[in-house]
Amino acid sequence: MNSDIALVLQGGGTRAAYSAGALDVLLKEKIYFPAVVGTSAGALLGVNYISQDKGRSAALLRDGTSDTKLLSPLNLITKGSIYDFHYLFYVLPNKGLPFNAKKFRENPAKLYAVATSLKEGKTVLFEKSEPHFWEGLAASSSLPLLSKPVWIEEEAYLDGGILSSVPYQEAFSLGFKKVVCILTREKGYRKKKPSKASKLVANKMYRNFPNLLPLIENSYATYNRKMDELEEMAKENQVFLLYPSSEVRVAPTERNGKKLSPLIELGKKDMENSLSSLKEFIAS
Repeated sequence: MNSDIALVLQGGGTRAAYSAGALDVLLKEKIYFPAVVGTSAGALLGVNYISQDKGRSAALLRDGTSDTKLLSPLNLITKGSIYDFHYLFYVLPNKGLPFNAKKFRENPAKLYAVATSLKEGKTVLFEKSEPHFWEGLAASSSLPLLSKPVWIEEEAYLDGGILSSVPYQEAFSLGFKKVVCILTREKGYRKKKPSKASKLVANKMYRNFPNLLPLIENSYATYNRKMDELEEMAKENQVFLLYPSSEVRVAPTERNGKKLSPLIELGKKDMENSLSSLKEFIAS
């Protein structure tokens, strides 16, 4: 594998079922990257890619999201997020969803979870060998309006997708020359302005973090600008983009595995159909 190429995984909540299918194909083909940079659900699935647990991400999204202990609105009150990250990281691996922790630790590949610092108003990377990685991973996956900030050493963090849903810039800043991006929305998708209702909720939830509010309000424009830039970079062969080949209609907090299974299969099919061009990109 070219050491100058990183794998970048977009967030998107349960829409990352698409990425789960695509990543399983990479594992089947033994296509490994020296580093993975993921935001939110992308970082969560990156864990299973680094541990080389083929099928684990698909199982988590297809079966685990229906588990009310993992995903429930009540968790926001009791756990600070609709997701119970302690249950995800420390209970599920010993209760029906085995995780190869040894392989994860010993794999020399880097894994970076991208979160947003509420103090600095910028993205922050948590690498898997660092002592606060799992807390940083929880922060990266803490969706705005559905989570309270995650505190790490007296600093508050939230979802990396506020500023960097597709963290290609972070990969380049780490010194990589090219990136392969697995996206969770179809080509041409662009976000709309947040509704007045969501602005009101954000103002109430994060009133103690005034610097965060404009970031959330403008996150749609940040996303759209970066997607425009990514598409231009793809034309110059700096990035390889794998998009869902059909419109993604599932919600980011979908709990019905029957709705996620077709998205997993779409990810597999699209990656299989793109293997030849991907290998050419890697070799170039």
